Amino acid sequence: NLRVLVVPPAASKLYYIYVAQLISADDCAAIVRSAEEFGVWTKTRVTKYVALDLTLAGLAGVWGWYERELFPSIAELVAHHYDIPREGIGTHDLFVVKYNEVGTDRIARHRDMSLFSFVVALND
Repeated sequence: NLRVLVVPPAASKLYYIYVAQLISADDCAAIVRSAEEFGVWTKTRVTKYVALDLTLAGLAGVWGWYERELFPSIAELVAHHYDIPREGIGTHDLFVVKYNEVGTDRIARHRDMSLFSFVVALND
């Protein structure tokens, strides 16, 4: 169930966006619940938008779940599609963003500082 979106100019695979269902609705709900119950929301990462964020490292159990359940799938996809060694793939920063219902409900396509980035939509 992997869809590929090519963003012009597509001279490099680095401009490709891969879309896949990697986690269940129950796991998404559990992350949202944990963030709302235990998270310390700040406005440090997403400065152009009306949004709050929190680091996943501070959420009890969620970071461990990420390392066991989600990261291996993401790392495998990146290694396969970009033909790089799996061992060279790691996590630099991992956070949850909550957009303001009145302000922003999404962010525009953009390039991050990382060579590879991924987004997990936790709701519709």
